[in-house]
Amino acid sequence: MSESEELYYLEFLKKEFNRRKDGNSLYSLRAFALNLDIDSSLLSKIMNEKLLPTLDTADKICKSLKLDHKQAKLFMTSIADEKACIELHRLNPDYTDCD
Repeated sequence: MSESEELYYLEFLKKEFNRRKDGNSLYSLRAFALNLDIDSSLLSKIMNEKLLPTLDTADKICKSLKLDHKQAKLFMTSIADEKACIELHRLNPDYTDCD
């Protein structure tokens, strides 16, 4: 992932959080995590790109946000693609452009 390029799942989560925060200035990451039915520290790590969500966590997020089929597919695929890129990078950094 280049510095100017954000993965779909991450961009989607940030936009959704900001949309909710725009509607309620007191809306917090903790409240967002509660709405997503995940731990707030886990959500913080995901949003700060310190942790890639598991596919189970991603599926839970898709269901909590009631994403339509197309959005859910993009969300899940962006995570799966990043996981594959990371694995390839571990095998041989010359195989990928991801970090």
